[in-house]
Formats: sequence, structure tokens, C-alpha cells
Amino acid sequence: AFALNWNGPSILNGNLTLAGGTIDTPLTVASNAVVTWLGGDLESSLTVAQGGTLTISNSVTFDASSPYTNTASLINYGTVIWAGTITSYADYGGQGGAAIIDNAGLWESVADNTIQVYSYYSVSTGLFINTGTLEKIGGTSTSYINWGFNNDGGTLETPVGYFTFSGNWNGDNLVYGNASVSANIGGIIGSNAVL
Repeated sequence: AFALNWNGPSILNGNLTLAGGTIDTPLTVASNAVVTWLGGDLESSLTVAQGGTLTISNSVTFDASSPYTNTASLINYGTVIWAGTITSYADYGGQGGAAIIDNAGLWESVADNTIQVYSYYSVSTGLFINTGTLEKIGGTSTSYINWGFNNDGGTLETPVGYFTFSGNWNGDNLVYGNASVSANIGGIIGSNAVL
């Protein structure tokens, strides 16, 4: 495992475990790579290429370094296996910054997980955009996404458990799939969607 403060744009190939540290510049998980992220802070962008896999197995943070003004983004075109807590510090105390997850691939919740804002003092500038597939395939209860949510034609599937969206369900939404959700939903439910 590597515990690094990543300071130069890089492309990761092969199998790698990141165990702490800070990602300060753009980092890409290549199409042949399998990366396990055991913890640490994302201050820049992390992109998972099509065919690449990222496992989030412990607690990770977005923009946890003062003054909390960065835009930290995780962009997925491959597969993300979500098994840990994701906490955004972005815009803590109204200082600016944002946290974004843009899922255009497969995002699998394999436990009862939470995506959250650091504290009730924080401004919720987090946004989860789903144009791919968001699935809950593990855990016995609920996975929480407490950031804003935009399901722009993406698929929601819950073979087990539920998704709860405590943030605002933003934008025009087109939902596909079979999903058990708890949220105030705005937008269009597709003809083949079951909620």
C-alpha cells in the first residue's frame, strides 16, 4: 500500500492500494487498473477510465484541507465499488469549493454506506450525478446519499436494501430500473422504471 501526497498528474496501471495521503492533482485509474482506496483526501480530480475499477473500502474525504475552497471530483466511466463513508468538507463555513461525483459507469453500493457533508455547519455543495448505473447490491438496510442528486437518464437498481437521498434531487431526471428509494423526486420516471 502507498500513503502518498500525490502532487503530479498521473495515470495508474495495474493493481495498487492507496492507504491515506492527499490527491492534490488529477489522477486517472487506467482501463486495466484495479485500485483500492483505503482512505485519504481528494483535493483535485480522480477519474476511473472505462474498464478500470476503484474500490472505496474505508472512509475518504473530499476537500478536507482548509480553506475548503477546492472542487474535488470523482468521475467514473468504469466501476466503483462503494464500501466506505465519503465525507465532503467543501465549502465548510461558506468559504467556497464543491464536491462532485459524476457516475457515467457502474457504481455499486456493497454495504450500508453514507455520502455526507462534514457537519451541520457546512454548506451542502456536494452533488452526485448519475448517468450510468447506481446499484445497491449489499448490506441489509439503507445507503444514504446526503448530497444533491441528479439522475440524468441513469439507472437505479436495488436488488437489496434502499437508497435514501437526503439532499435535493436536482435537475430534470429520467429514472430507469427497479429501485427502492426515499426522496422528494422531481422530474420524469421512465416507463420501464419501478420505484
